[in-house]
Amino acid sequence: MSDNYMLNEVVKYWKLTNDLLVAFEDFNGQIQKHTVHLPKEDIDTILNIRITTGIKNWCDRVDILEDKLLGTYYSEQVSRGGSLIFHDKIFDRVGVMTLSNFLQSYGCIYSAATSYGLSEHCIDGYFYNSPRICDYIIQFALFEDIPYFHAEETEGGSI
Repeated sequence: MSDNYMLNEVVKYWKLTNDLLVAFEDFNGQIQKHTVHLPKEDIDTILNIRITTGIKNWCDRVDILEDKLLGTYYSEQVSRGGSLIFHDKIFDRVGVMTLSNFLQSYGCIYSAATSYGLSEHCIDGYFYNSPRICDYIIQFALFEDIPYFHAEETEGGSI
């Protein structure tokens, strides 16, 4: 079974239920399975937090890939099936954010944070109370890595 097939199934399941199934091994070697309810509004919030308050240390522009905006704000594009293009000003590259790579990234970051006991960054499974974690979700979705792990957060301003 290909990774693409699995990811497509994850997206289909999320579109039906707004639930993301996450499984990971904890430090005791036990497999943990969590179902995280992740409605569109929470995806929008995660993207909005970082687009408006702090990715400018590594990203100088965000554009939409489609011909039109699918919501009122750029942060609503991904949850509605569109794509965002992030322009990385440090490595002079672009990353495309889609719903599938967002969900995959969210699951990976959720697994890592939960297995390392960073639940203080989570409220009922949601990371939107931590701008830094929101940034990690975006970076991992775009680059399958977190190249700006220790990037300074800045208050206010947007790109």
